[in-house]
Amino acid sequence: MSSVAAAGTLAETARRIGEAVAGPRKGRALRQIPSTQVTLSRWLSMHPRSLIMQPDSAFIERYAKSFDYETGASRSLLTGTDTASWHDKSWVVGITMKGESKAYDWNRLRKERVVNDVLGGEPIVLALSRDSTNYFAFQRPDSNLSKVRGDSLVSRGGIYSLAGTGSIGLVPIFASQEFWHSWRTFHPATKTY
Repeated sequence: MSSVAAAGTLAETARRIGEAVAGPRKGRALRQIPSTQVTLSRWLSMHPRSLIMQPDSAFIERYAKSFDYETGASRSLLTGTDTASWHDKSWVVGITMKGESKAYDWNRLRKERVVNDVLGGEPIVLALSRDSTNYFAFQRPDSNLSKVRGDSLVSRGGIYSLAGTGSIGLVPIFASQEFWHSWRTFHPATKTY
């Protein structure tokens, strides 16, 4: 396939994320399902009555290989993470609101911890907890949320739990941590932070 044809295919795919391209559901889009990426200890603090599916002991070695990828420690060609910013294999958190997409540099997020921004005309907040693993994204009230304290986002207007609850409440939004090359491929008009 020529690079021009490949670029056209990628651009077309980017416009139809989640849309089936073959089979009986061709042309129909999947509904996004909200998800949260957190450590098990954070999950249990937020949802103490959770049940935990245990790993199959016959596959422990295979599971171990994916831990480096999950923590950003992998250096393999396929799953290795570049620790510099804005390289193909650098981590970003991508968010799309009302047709506008933006990638947030993971290294910058680790330094700032809380990013207040406006995306798609909506005020948002992206927060990283002290352990540098758990991140949360919400639509926010007009006031900026200034810092993470324990399990809460703090502002002059109130204190909000990272679960999104507070005096007014925060609305969780879709955010995904992924490689920069992946995000920009499927969001070619993305902005950066």
